Amino acid sequence: TILVVMSDHGFASWRRAFHLNGWLQKEGYLEVIDPDLEDDQGLFMNVDWSRTRAYGLGFASLYINLKGREQWGIVPPEERRSLMEEISTKLRDLIDPETGQHALANVYFAEDDYEYGEYLDIGPDMIVGCAKGYRVSDASVLGKIPIGLFEDNTRRWSGDHLMDPNAVPGILLTNRPLKKAAPRLQDLPGAILAEYGIEEFPPAKKMN
Repeated sequence: TILVVMSDHGFASWRRAFHLNGWLQKEGYLEVIDPDLEDDQGLFMNVDWSRTRAYGLGFASLYINLKGREQWGIVPPEERRSLMEEISTKLRDLIDPETGQHALANVYFAEDDYEYGEYLDIGPDMIVGCAKGYRVSDASVLGKIPIGLFEDNTRRWSGDHLMDPNAVPGILLTNRPLKKAAPRLQDLPGAILAEYGIEEFPPAKKMN
C-alpha cells in the first residue's frame, strides 16, 4: 500500500505583524481622506482612490490601482511595471527597527512567477513574501490604514504559514519512491494515478 503524506505549506513562529497598507501610505503610494482618523473602520473607507497608486488586500496581495481595470484606477498601464519594480525594491530593503531584520524575504510579480495566465486579470499584481517570524497584519488584511509599520503579535495565535514559501516549505512524504516525480503540488494527482497504472488523464474542466 502506498502511503502519501502531503502538506502544501509548513508552519513557523509569528512574532511581528507588518502593516502593509500603513507602509504604502508612508511611502506615498496610498493616500487617505482623513490622516487624523483614529477609529479606522477598515474596508478602505478612508482611502482617497483619486490619489492612491497601490493598496494591499488579503494576507499577501498587493494591487496596483490600475486605470481601466480598477473602478477608480489612476495608474496608466504603461507605468504599471515600473511602479511594481519601485515598490518591490523598497519592500526588499525594509528593515524592522525593533529587530534589525528584513521584514520581507521576497516580492513576487504575478506575470513572472505564476503559470495560470488566464487568471492574472483577477489576481493581485504582486505577492509579498514575509520573512520568517513576520506576517501582514490583520488590520491591513481588512483594508485598514494603521499608524506605524510594525507591532508585536501578542495574540494566542502565535504561529502561522503566511510567510515566504522558502520560510515555510511544503512537505511530501511517501513510504516508497513514486513512479512519477511530483516536484510541485499540481503534479501530485498525476503521480498518485501513475501508482495505479494510469499515466494519462484528461485535464480538469473549467468551471463556468
